[in-house]
Amino acid sequence: LIVLASPIFYLEGWNPAQGIYWMVVSGTTLGFGDFGPTHEGSRIICIFWIPLAVAVLGEFLGRIATIYIDRRNSSVEEKFL
Repeated sequence: LIVLASPIFYLEGWNPAQGIYWMVVSGTTLGFGDFGPTHEGSRIICIFWIPLAVAVLGEFLGRIATIYIDRRNSSVEEKFL
């Protein structure tokens, strides 16, 4: 995700902190609107990057949630039995 988003940082003239911030906000679908692609090339890259980032981050967060729920269910089962 970072490799694909790096050209966006360059084309937009953002520093790395701004770029990472934009990646996280866009990838988690928060979209505050304070940073956004304005260069035509970066908009084209975003057509591919944003859906990919949403899918990857969704899978990542889903796995974290699964671990949490499995641990909680195990704890509840131990108390019940």
